[in-house]
Order: sequence, then structure tokens, then C-alpha cells
Amino acid sequence: MEGEAMINFDIDIYMDALGLLQSDKTDIRAEILNQMIQGDPCVEQIGEDLHELAEELFYDPKKVDAIYGDMNCDKILSYVTIGDVTFDYGESEACGDRRICAFLVGCEFDADKWFEENIA
Repeated sequence: MEGEAMINFDIDIYMDALGLLQSDKTDIRAEILNQMIQGDPCVEQIGEDLHELAEELFYDPKKVDAIYGDMNCDKILSYVTIGDVTFDYGESEACGDRRICAFLVGCEFDADKWFEENIA
């Protein structure tokens, strides 16, 4: 395939403020996985974007849908690169619990690698 097909998405992770102060290091990847398992819309968004890319790249979209649909969140996350992490004031406020801090994490899903390992 020519070029790099990356699917960009954002995901909010939620952390207990006191826990953040007491911990040495937060495992952002584990927090993202937790959100994905709980049904974050990014899982569906990645699937929809893969479907569209399949059509553009002349792969069978139904096959792509089936393979992606059978993947667990841990496997999906293996194709994700984590980018910037920023405090999400609006989402933190919306939680209604001052002990909870929300962070917006920018991510990229490597569609080229996914197609190469699962379709090609």
C-alpha cells in the first residue's frame, strides 16, 4: 500500500485525583483499554473508518467488518499509538464528581498495519 493510512481518534480517560497524586506513574494504555472495554464509541468509529478505507483500497468491506468485529479491545489497542494527553475540563465538570479528572487522549490507529496483518 502506498502512504500511511492512520485513523485518528480521541478518547477520554478518567482518573481519581487522589490516586493520581499517590501513584508513581499512570498506565495510560491500561486506562484506554478500560474505556474501550466499557464501550467507548472510538471502537465503533475505528470499525466504520476501516470499512470506508476497505472500499477505497479495494478490500472486501464485509470481510473487514467481520474480522474487526471479532477482535477484542486488547488486540485493537495493539494497533494504537498514543499521542497528546490533555486535561479535559468540560468532561471533568460533566462528571459531577470533583474527585474525578478527565483527560483527553489523542490516538492513531495504524490501518496499514491492520490491513497487512489481517487482510492482505
